[in-house]
Amino acid sequence: MFKKMPTLRNMLLSSKLQFILVAVVVALCSITLLVIFTLNDVKRLSGSAATDQVEQLRQSRVFSQQLSAVFNEISLRERRFYRDSESLLVSIDTISQEIEHVEQVANVKTRGMLERFSIDFKRYWKTQLAINLISDELSLVDERLNVQVTFMEAWVAKSLIEAAVNGQDSAYQEQMTAWVFSLKVALLELERQLADDTNQMLNRDSFSWMDGDIDQMLTNLKLRVQTISFATPGVGLVAENLLDNLKLFELNLYALKQKIRDFRSARMILLESRASLQAMLNEVEKQNSNASLMLTERLEAIIYQSQKTVFFISGFVVILAFVTIRLLISRALQKPLTHLIRGIETFQVGQLYKPINLNRTDEWGTIEDALNKMARELNNSYRELAEQKENMHQLAHHDALTRLPNRLLFDDRLEHALLKAKRNKSKLAVFFIDLDRFKHINDSLGHAAGDLLLKIIATRLKACIRQVDTASRQGGDEFILLLEDVGDIRMISAMAEKLLASISEPVMLQNQQFYTSGSIGISVSPQDGDDADILLRNADAAMYEAKKSGRNAYCFYEKRMTSHATEALNIESDLRKALLNDELCVYFQPQYRLTDGLLVGAEALVRWQHPTQGMLPPAHFIAIAEQTSLITAIDHWVLTEVCRQLVEWRSRLGCGVLPRISVNISGRQLDQLNTAQEISRITHDNGCQPQMLCLELTESFLMEHDEESTNILKELSQQGFELAIDDFGTGYSSLRYLKQLPFNTLKLDRSFVKDVIDDEQDAAIVKSIIALGQHMNLVVLAEGIETQAQADFLIAQGCEFGQGYFYNRPLPADKFESLLRTIFDES
Repeated sequence: MFKKMPTLRNMLLSSKLQFILVAVVVALCSITLLVIFTLNDVKRLSGSAATDQVEQLRQSRVFSQQLSAVFNEISLRERRFYRDSESLLVSIDTISQEIEHVEQVANVKTRGMLERFSIDFKRYWKTQLAINLISDELSLVDERLNVQVTFMEAWVAKSLIEAAVNGQDSAYQEQMTAWVFSLKVALLELERQLADDTNQMLNRDSFSWMDGDIDQMLTNLKLRVQTISFATPGVGLVAENLLDNLKLFELNLYALKQKIRDFRSARMILLESRASLQAMLNEVEKQNSNASLMLTERLEAIIYQSQKTVFFISGFVVILAFVTIRLLISRALQKPLTHLIRGIETFQVGQLYKPINLNRTDEWGTIEDALNKMARELNNSYRELAEQKENMHQLAHHDALTRLPNRLLFDDRLEHALLKAKRNKSKLAVFFIDLDRFKHINDSLGHAAGDLLLKIIATRLKACIRQVDTASRQGGDEFILLLEDVGDIRMISAMAEKLLASISEPVMLQNQQFYTSGSIGISVSPQDGDDADILLRNADAAMYEAKKSGRNAYCFYEKRMTSHATEALNIESDLRKALLNDELCVYFQPQYRLTDGLLVGAEALVRWQHPTQGMLPPAHFIAIAEQTSLITAIDHWVLTEVCRQLVEWRSRLGCGVLPRISVNISGRQLDQLNTAQEISRITHDNGCQPQMLCLELTESFLMEHDEESTNILKELSQQGFELAIDDFGTGYSSLRYLKQLPFNTLKLDRSFVKDVIDDEQDAAIVKSIIALGQHMNLVVLAEGIETQAQADFLIAQGCEFGQGYFYNRPLPADKFESLLRTIFDES
């Protein structure tokens, strides 16, 4: 038997081992299932937590809004006591429906509170409905009391009348009258007291009125009715009915008190219930405000808690279970999560173009796809932002039309170039370029053609300079070039000639070939300045010198140009003051018929009586005035003064016809659209006829005139003004404008008349101009005749009219008037 014990012991041991093995297997299976469920729960929560949170926030927000609306509706309707039962029922039904809508979106906890609130609400309003019914019953009793008192009052009045008719003693009737009156007053006081007490009851917390005056008043009223005897049986019956109604009134009043107590109690319960709901609502709103911020923390807490749980459970299992669980966690969470974190860290450093690759098809694969999609979208957004930033930088520092650097970028590069040149002890040059006659092309062909020309010129300028140099557009037809590390003057001159040649090449605009040119001003650092503003200002001054020299030229800056510019600014400032202080005056240079010396007219010449420099001729300030808007004001002033003077002379001299006066009109004035109307207005306002005036325009302006200017000149000619071309032959003379424009006179420039005797070329030019005028039926008037020989030559060539010092100098108005008076007296 004992021999068998080891076998049994072994069997028991084996069964224990089997049991332990089974338990371990069950534990492993349970742990495995628990781990699987935990991981699935983590995945489920990780995938749906955000969606569930958003849906919960939305439902909570809807619940809060609807419940707040119910509170507002109840508060609004609670401020008034509905005497109309039908309106009260409608109000109860409306709010009940709203409460039902709120219950549909409420959770279990809040739904119970809402149901209690709904019951308390209906109880509150039902007590008010009961109060209305009792109040209606009291009103009916009160009406019967009033009817009975009125009947008694009528009976007493009738008894008084009968006693008076029969001559009986009316003491009893008078006593009854006093009693009825006191009864009526007491009844009215009872009604008033009841209304006041009812209002106090509904609006205050005090119930002291229930034991107050109204009960005493009702008791006194009953005693009054009981203690008085009535001789007439009919009146006694009315008194009995009155007493019965008073008792009925007392019963209804008692019922009203009871319902009012119920109403106050229901109101307190409703307020407590609403306060509970309000507290719950505040708590929900507070939770909702924190829920969004806790979403990320919640997801991380869920993941952390799940890992902690798995780790804790794994500590109580065998190594095999630990390894198995570890492998599962590594497979399901840690490995993909680590890859995701690394991928997100890669995204954080800006490498959005490197996708996350988990090679998973489960939820981690979904997260991977979502993160990669987000990275692609962010990468595209960053690229678009970079492009927009580049475009904004381009627009801020480059000209929108030509894409050349603008003034802002050019100034920055010039500052850097000056520092570099100072450090390296090298030179740099600034070229200020202005296109010649650009306005003519822009006005005649349109802004589109002008823009195309600017683009072409910009391309040519960039092609002429080096990579280290800068070409910029400053606006309009002005360009500025920066040439760094230049050598001697010959290199700069060669570049200027190269630029002029490139600008002067023909341009195709609107299927037509056009030629343009440029004027270039050059300043060199350091000799012309080591400051950006000074270099630009000096280059600008040199450019204007190039324009004065005939255009299509370049000019280096010289110090005298600065003094000229300063002097020009001073003249401009003094000229503005001169217009205000009436310092200008008009001189008249007589014009004669050359064959017999007959006075035929005069040219109006403006003079400036400067307060410190004395009398200044036009050459001293007209050019500066033409560069500003002052020339228009001067033209208006001269024309007004000439018109006024002509009318004054005609009045003083007593003659109807005076020699025609020529007035110079600047091209800037013709650029204004209302020039013809303005000139006509000035002559009309001063009482002067257009036939008394001749308007002179320079030939240089006519070369740049547009269609609008042509229309203005034609309109002036139609009004009766004579038109003359001044300084004819000094510009690029063209027969085209002589044919198109309505001119009457050609004024031969003094530069040709001066050397007509000694210079064969000038003589040939004069002969050609006179012949041209004769063949085109134009009057030719020579300027600057100073000798008899010049006059004889002009007469021999057929020139009819002239002016100059040989005949007469420019005269002030009073001396010219004396000349006119002498001529008229002799005639």
